[in-house]
Amino acid sequence: MERLIELIDILFSTIPHQIFQQKQEAFFHAVLHLSFSAIGLLVQSEVSTAKGRVDTVVHTRDRIYVMEFKLDATSESALKQIREKRYGSPFLNQGKEVIALGVSFSSAEKTVQEWQAVPYTSLLVEG
Repeated sequence: MERLIELIDILFSTIPHQIFQQKQEAFFHAVLHLSFSAIGLLVQSEVSTAKGRVDTVVHTRDRIYVMEFKLDATSESALKQIREKRYGSPFLNQGKEVIALGVSFSSAEKTVQEWQAVPYTSLLVEG
């Protein structure tokens, strides 16, 4: 996961500042959606659930990553939203581990500010 975050920051560093829409979470979100798709992963954005919308869901062979993005906020607030809205529940019992990934972007630095990845089921125990 550390390497993925490093690669995301490198990707952001290649975007010319004239077109970097740093004050919009959707810009960061769109870049990641396109990147995951370009490397051949099944990626879904704005996935509707019974309690809201998941920013992004990425499917790999062994895992399903349920991602919530925040701009100039904390990764903890992203995980809290995943827990409260039970965003990972529709993906349980598919024979894959479900990982909750909270990502915070810094609009000033144009990087991933912080991130946290935890097994989704551990969030259910906590809250």
